[in-house]
Amino acid sequence: MKISFFIIQVYSITTTGTLPQNRAFHQSINYGNKIIIFGGLNQSVVFNDYAVFNTLSKIWFWFNVRTTTNTLGQRPSPREKCTLTKINADMLILFGGYECSEDETVEINYQDTFSLNLIRMLWEKIDTNGAVP
Repeated sequence: MKISFFIIQVYSITTTGTLPQNRAFHQSINYGNKIIIFGGLNQSVVFNDYAVFNTLSKIWFWFNVRTTTNTLGQRPSPREKCTLTKINADMLILFGGYECSEDETVEINYQDTFSLNLIRMLWEKIDTNGAVP
């Protein structure tokens, strides 16, 4: 019989830079020595902002994410509960998500797809074909 024990320790670290606003239902993904977060919501706002935490330097960075010059280039609209997937070393794909108005009278279930070029920090809307899940 073999028994393995894992000890998980959680501790607070000191960081610099501008911390993201408090939020829930955001997405995060690791990219090398960085953690990237997108979207989410708090008590008063649904976000479409973007932040990167460098795990080595322990610094938060906010990027001025540009859009492409063609009509399809744009940052995703504010949303929560989307998916964010790294598809190769330089590209993230964002799909779907949800947004509800503050008074809960309008709900939007997104079925759109965006890519984020991690080298150029550039969002671009992707046209897709076929049935949307």
